[in-house]
Amino acid sequence: MNEPVAIVGLSCRFPGGDDPEAFHRALLDDAPRFLPPPRERWAWCAQDGVRVPRVGRLDDPLGFDCARFRISPREAETMDPHQRLMLEEALRALEDAGWDPDTVRGRAIGVFVAVYAQDFQLHARDGAWDEISRLYLATGSAHSVVPNRISYVLDLRGPSEVVDTACSSGLVALHRAVAAIQAGECAQALVGGVSLLLEPSRIVRLQELGLLAPDGCCSPFDAGSRGQVLGEGVGALVLKPLAAALRDGDRVRAIVRGTGVNHQGARSGGLTRPSAAAQAELIRRVHDRDAIDPGEVGYVEAHGNGGTGDAIELLAFQEIYPSGIPVGSVKGHIGFLEAAGGISQLVKVVGAIDAGVMPGTAGHARLLEAEGLRPDSCRILREATPLDALARPGAPFTAGVHAYGLGGCNAHVVLAAPSQEIRVAARRPAREPTPLRRRRFPLPEVRGS
Repeated sequence: MNEPVAIVGLSCRFPGGDDPEAFHRALLDDAPRFLPPPRERWAWCAQDGVRVPRVGRLDDPLGFDCARFRISPREAETMDPHQRLMLEEALRALEDAGWDPDTVRGRAIGVFVAVYAQDFQLHARDGAWDEISRLYLATGSAHSVVPNRISYVLDLRGPSEVVDTACSSGLVALHRAVAAIQAGECAQALVGGVSLLLEPSRIVRLQELGLLAPDGCCSPFDAGSRGQVLGEGVGALVLKPLAAALRDGDRVRAIVRGTGVNHQGARSGGLTRPSAAAQAELIRRVHDRDAIDPGEVGYVEAHGNGGTGDAIELLAFQEIYPSGIPVGSVKGHIGFLEAAGGISQLVKVVGAIDAGVMPGTAGHARLLEAEGLRPDSCRILREATPLDALARPGAPFTAGVHAYGLGGCNAHVVLAAPSQEIRVAARRPAREPTPLRRRRFPLPEVRGS
């Protein structure tokens, strides 16, 4: 059994909330946080072809405090907004952990970031840049530089890796960070995920495949679901070995008791079709390896995006967890955030641990039916519920967080609430957030559109 790892810092910008506390309050509201697509960002595209009426969107993801990070405005304008937002959230997560970002320089802190949206590549290739700005695009548009930029600006010396396993990327990034800490590759780690809607072609392709809900409603695990709703956001977590966090008086927000990843191989019969057997196999392996009784788990934060994989996910859960296990999905509120989706699931659960209340699942009315699925095997949590009502007798509140990726990579995480003794032992308060003086850097017009 591996040593537990603590989550000691947290930050996010998601639809409905620009910090973890605001995000949790938004999730307690039954209303989804969907708005019309951000066509003002692609004004150069007069006929964008987007028919879906709503997405989960941020107010303005194009702002950035370049002076705070000693980056010139000329370079900042050529940076993919995914880089800029992830850099800001890394800073905010460190401050939430009570760490001075200027004193972590030289430390063996790893950075693992989930990102795979290619939207900025269109702007980098066909945008109306001048010749000087084009010199910066090699680093400004590279996904590998999203974590590397954080490591460079903050002078961090641990691994610095981008993670792309499609929809499971956020949880795989957490798994990689935990494994790196436990293997001694780094002493602490920053984990993040970011995804933005910077141009419309991805939305158009997904709607043409019939994957997006034409009514703009996301209904996880619902018999009447008509598809997914896309969203955008960014979040970051700070990880540290639990023993070290207790020694140093860090505030332990949650404990990572186990993580795991696998691939389904060919058993599903299709590259993009999820496998219930492979997902169940992974969950069982995580519980066995880290000596966690599935009966201790009182809630599962699922991938559940309103698509055809919802039934397969429930079939996996019923093989492992006790009958009636409460299941929920943040996507009913904010949509499917792609590379940031797993991070939004983690932030939701950690926020619930902080507040003592798990938000319900928006958009769910009637449980779907599927061959082999027992109606009483999983209970979709529809209303906000105190964690005391979800925790198993004699055990701290424990939750599974699950995701599967297009292409077959699955990920599973088990989180637990810290004991009262751990909570009161915290001596290091969160730092006052650095005021960010964001300047807006509009995307360039795409030539020939």
